[in-house]
Amino acid sequence: MTSTTFRVESDTIERLKAISDRENVSLNVVVGRILRQAADFAEVAERLGIVGFARSELLQVMEYLTDEEAEKWGRHAGGTSGSFREFVLGYFGRDNLDGFFKTVELAEQYARNFKISRSVDRDGSISLILHHSWGRKWSLYYYGALDERLKALTESGHVKSHLVKYTDNQAIVTIMPENSSKIRTTDIMPSTSK
Repeated sequence: MTSTTFRVESDTIERLKAISDRENVSLNVVVGRILRQAADFAEVAERLGIVGFARSELLQVMEYLTDEEAEKWGRHAGGTSGSFREFVLGYFGRDNLDGFFKTVELAEQYARNFKISRSVDRDGSISLILHHSWGRKWSLYYYGALDERLKALTESGHVKSHLVKYTDNQAIVTIMPENSSKIRTTDIMPSTSK
């Protein structure tokens, strides 16, 4: 481990300390984790050619598509050669249910296009609800991407079954993992929502 000194604005330090206190870990652990995540993400984003767009531009692009085209675009993103799988493999190195959950969590945390409600039912099924305010066509995009990715995980044996539905501002996912006997909500995706 190397020791390095950085100059950081006092308000940023206060925010980092608040995270440290909330998670009951040292400030060093929080800063190390954030720097590692940023470095990892930057490397994968560069390799995959990820670029950023303003929300208003993305909303306008989606308006040019029909409902069928929005879902088809999502299915491409979730397919075997799409960005969802490429990101899972590039960032986590494994295309399994754990990689799926972690990718959705990172999208919630960093892209901030949606917030997630999550739960584990008594039968071991996992429910995720992606709440967003982008409208029906984005719900269709998320529906297509999530359904396509989960179909692949079902075919590969990581998932017993899945169901994806949508409303105008939600995508609703129910997953029955192959081994659901030991699943807890915190094992899936610790909640980052408030």
